Amino acid sequence: MYHLALPFCPSSCWLRECYKPELSQEVRVVKGLPAEWGMCSRTVAFDSHPLTLTCQRDTIVVGMGSGDIITLDEITGTQTALLSGHTGGVYSLAFSPDRTSLVSGSYDKTVKLWDLQTGGVVKTFYGHTSFVL
Repeated sequence: MYHLALPFCPSSCWLRECYKPELSQEVRVVKGLPAEWGMCSRTVAFDSHPLTLTCQRDTIVVGMGSGDIITLDEITGTQTALLSGHTGGVYSLAFSPDRTSLVSGSYDKTVKLWDLQTGGVVKTFYGHTSFVL
């Protein structure tokens, strides 16, 4: 778990609640899963390297090194959608306040606005001179 991402998880997110005690501790390396994690932990395997994640209520969104964006159900860990369109790794993600849209920034120097209901790109923003973090 990338410890520094925890403070940015919404307060209602299960991820933040599950790891709330970790927020007040220093970063430490743990080998294996601690017993106290119990049923809270899930393992999800990916075909590409995950670069970033964000969550909102019942959805986790993962930006991949392949340029894809994967949405997961927070309870089961199952994939609910695959958003394709970036040609470089996705390094930043953010939900709109109403959770109907997602914005992504990529190594391909673009920002994309996604409609989460259709999975389509609403608009691509070009003109960045470097990758978008």
